[in-house]
Amino acid sequence: MTKKLYLVLGNGFSIDLLSHIGKKDIIDVVNLFRYGADVTWPCNDMAGFLSYRHCPNLWNLGARPNMSPEEAMDLVERVITCANVFALRKKKCATRTRK
Repeated sequence: MTKKLYLVLGNGFSIDLLSHIGKKDIIDVVNLFRYGADVTWPCNDMAGFLSYRHCPNLWNLGARPNMSPEEAMDLVERVITCANVFALRKKKCATRTRK
């Protein structure tokens, strides 16, 4: 019997780790969208990962590089809540008809 172990580390762990290694000013895990305009798009290395062109769904939800940390956290929490509700919904089973 194979057992699987999952280790879930929250944002508090990330904040502590970045503080410990001295990268807290470079990587903002409190406001995940802060440097979104500076992050390069992997396909062409152009800045602007958080843009309507590359992330239209996040942009439509209101994600902007100039968001306050409170606004960013509120948006992240709303997205996570929606994902959890979607994952926990009752799924309808498709019935197959044999011919």
